[in-house]
Amino acid sequence: MKILVAVDLSQASQGGKDKKDSAAKQFDADQLSRLQKLVGLKGSEVILLYVQEQLPSFEAVLSTQADFPDDLGHQVEKAARGELDKLAEQFKSAGAQVKVEVVHGPPAYMIEQVARDQGAHLMIVTAGNGAGERFLIGSTSQHVIRHSPCSVLILRAPKGGEESKALNKILVAVDGSDKCLQAVVSAVENLNLEKSTLNIHIAHVVTLSPLVASFTPQSFVAALEENMIMEGEVALANAQKVFVDRGFKSVDIEVAHGNSAGEIIKMAEKTGAGLIVIGSQGKGAVKHFLMGHVANRIVTHASAPTVVAR
Repeated sequence: MKILVAVDLSQASQGGKDKKDSAAKQFDADQLSRLQKLVGLKGSEVILLYVQEQLPSFEAVLSTQADFPDDLGHQVEKAARGELDKLAEQFKSAGAQVKVEVVHGPPAYMIEQVARDQGAHLMIVTAGNGAGERFLIGSTSQHVIRHSPCSVLILRAPKGGEESKALNKILVAVDGSDKCLQAVVSAVENLNLEKSTLNIHIAHVVTLSPLVASFTPQSFVAALEENMIMEGEVALANAQKVFVDRGFKSVDIEVAHGNSAGEIIKMAEKTGAGLIVIGSQGKGAVKHFLMGHVANRIVTHASAPTVVAR
């Protein structure tokens, strides 16, 4: 598997007193172990990418005053490569083949472009471990998650005492579309999960627009919801069969009713899922339907690591 890790050096490059923000610390021993359990790094090709943004106008003027190894641009790139080399050693110790790349340009665009050029199968984005930090996924990460050409794993630490759940229980959300089902099945199969012991909880959420409910006769609303629930049950039965046919031994299903993102997050908490897998594209003509407010809320607020599958 080819894995792209887009590394944020913004804190490390500020030269602050606290070295915990260095690139190497973004993947400490626990994070690297967690990633290895979910993905399996041994034999994988890992690309560590840092995007050096274009210098602001003042720094750009300074950089034109000299063209030698100690100028500002060279110093930034030299520091970046030093941090990436430290991180590369950690991934190599896990059995991965590692390549370091430093590119220049707008971060979100360059990350997406490198993923395409390198044919990456999976992209890794990290989220903070603190109670408040996990909500702070930056605009660059949000853009990458929305537009990445490959699946994206948002890696975050499970809540205290729940580390082992990442190995044996996952929540998979489906919307009834073939594209979504194909994406989540492929993503789960590519993860380093044991089919014989893994419990897959497949969820489908029936959501009726409040606007429709407000201006529609109650009898029609009830009939519409009943029909949507039946469609959801059919979609779940189909998804269950697909996973069982692929060799997964324990697969159960559940239909929920309400706000899609909120219900998926609550279901993950209720079932003790150590991983959430959602599709990047949903029903309808709008390409990124699911990656609108629904998946955006899941990615931002879920406490478990999340895969946005393509």
